[in-house]
Amino acid sequence: MWWAVTHPFLKVTPEKLNHTQRVTRAYRRLLREGLSTTIHRDEFNEVAHWVRGMFEENRNLKKQEDAVAAIEKAEEYIRERQHIQPYKFLNSPGGTLFMRDSPFPKHVLLSDPYDVYVSREEQEREASGDGHGGHH
Repeated sequence: MWWAVTHPFLKVTPEKLNHTQRVTRAYRRLLREGLSTTIHRDEFNEVAHWVRGMFEENRNLKKQEDAVAAIEKAEEYIRERQHIQPYKFLNSPGGTLFMRDSPFPKHVLLSDPYDVYVSREEQEREASGDGHGGHH
């Protein structure tokens, strides 16, 4: 399923979502797909108006079966037309900046640079056999 790949941290499976959540996610997913397939903002606005119109047509469905069928049709449409390289937000998983600047190792953060410098000098003195570091 696409949601497991794009959001591995998401614990709620689509089967456990209520109808409103499924509709909201499908709507947002269609808009994101529109962002992935268009370059210019005016083209995206046309896609957004088309998506909104499609959801408005099905807004007042009375029967639960009709509403479920409509959302399943939208989800199928999303699966069939998923962009090969969907747009990802920069710092989101899969984005180009996600985890780019990985944190420093803990031993580097916790060490005191002065202690490292002093211990290196002491090691050099001991290695030379002279208590003064080899300089007279």
